[in-house]
Amino acid sequence: MSKEGLNQNGLRVRCTVCGYMADVLPKEKCPKCSAPAALFESAQGQKKQDKKDCYECSICGYIFEGDEPPERCPQCGVGGDLFEEKCAPETKDWVCTVCGVSFKGSNAPEKCPKCSAPQEMFKQKRDENIKVLTCSICGYEVEGDEPPERCPQCGVGGDLFE
Repeated sequence: MSKEGLNQNGLRVRCTVCGYMADVLPKEKCPKCSAPAALFESAQGQKKQDKKDCYECSICGYIFEGDEPPERCPQCGVGGDLFEEKCAPETKDWVCTVCGVSFKGSNAPEKCPKCSAPQEMFKQKRDENIKVLTCSICGYEVEGDEPPERCPQCGVGGDLFE
């Protein structure tokens, strides 16, 4: 796609943040969510870097996401030739805790396309039917009805989970 706003292939373009569709690439930002024009892609498919393969170690079951298997398994140490291509990486829903923008991908973006908040400010969206308990001291979260005996992050008692 050219910087002037025309899609060279004649295909529609899509904002990867909000899904807004257009016949031409916006000059600066998405008119719906204000994401930079650089985050638009051809509506026909995803960018190549988003398509990573998934490999499983045939010895210990370790899952590795990447374009090729690792040289050695980081868990059991066997050679990469013992990895088998197994699955596509899981796509997750992420939300920026600063501005609320949503993002889909196997990982949160390095920075928010709308407010430039760093990756640490993204949280994975959860199923509303799963109860989440939060440590009132450090913010550590656990899923389930019962808090841990102690917070694994800051060490306070489980009675401080809400």
